[in-house]
Amino acid sequence: MKLTFTENATQRLEKLGMTEELSLYMSTIYGCGGPDSSMFTIRAYDEGNPNYDTVLDTNFGAVKATKDSLQQLDEDNIIDFNDSSFSFVLKSNRGLLNPNMNYENMKLKN
Repeated sequence: MKLTFTENATQRLEKLGMTEELSLYMSTIYGCGGPDSSMFTIRAYDEGNPNYDTVLDTNFGAVKATKDSLQQLDEDNIIDFNDSSFSFVLKSNRGLLNPNMNYENMKLKN
């Protein structure tokens, strides 16, 4: 499985101070079932989360994830940043997987 960050996405992450301890966190939308009931969030500084059990090597460094969440992804996945909507976008060869991807700097939550 491949995860690539576009140049625009890496520049935005750098501006947000989200360059270390990156993870791909998957949350489930309650009350929904099926593959479209989950959304990914890019997190930084989420080292206290014990649920991550795998690491993806990306062009922006290691990204932690859970093996279960990777079932929602394709073989080739791209995280981009859309300047007009001011949001990250997760896409693959199937098309848009998450057109408005959330991001969290966990260092700011503590």
